[in-house]
Amino acid sequence: MAAGELQYVMVPSWLRHRRSWHYPVLSVTGIPWPVWAIMSLAILNGLLTSIALETVILSRQMPLRLALNTALGMSLISMIGMEAAMNVTDVLLTGGAMLTWWVVPIMLAAGFVAPLPYNYWRLKALGKACH
Repeated sequence: MAAGELQYVMVPSWLRHRRSWHYPVLSVTGIPWPVWAIMSLAILNGLLTSIALETVILSRQMPLRLALNTALGMSLISMIGMEAAMNVTDVLLTGGAMLTWWVVPIMLAAGFVAPLPYNYWRLKALGKACH
């Protein structure tokens, strides 16, 4: 199997009639995951990682509780938009949840550009920065 290729699992005959049997399988667990579930997990992981990292960084400048509140108060809409744009780019360019090296720069660019209009509006109209 080539690097970056997803595995498929032999499916019992009683399961072949179901629509989900053809979904790619995560190599580590061997559990079939539909693309929407992988993308949802990626968005959730991105949000949790961002909040944790921001909390750690801010906790050096302020008490931990205030740092966590600040991290949670940052724009979740912007972060969800960024994660969604990156995942949609991945699916459109690779045909599924198959992250490859050449897609990463394009995904990062899409993730950077997608929340800009919302962030600009939030800053200009509401006078609120992310922190």
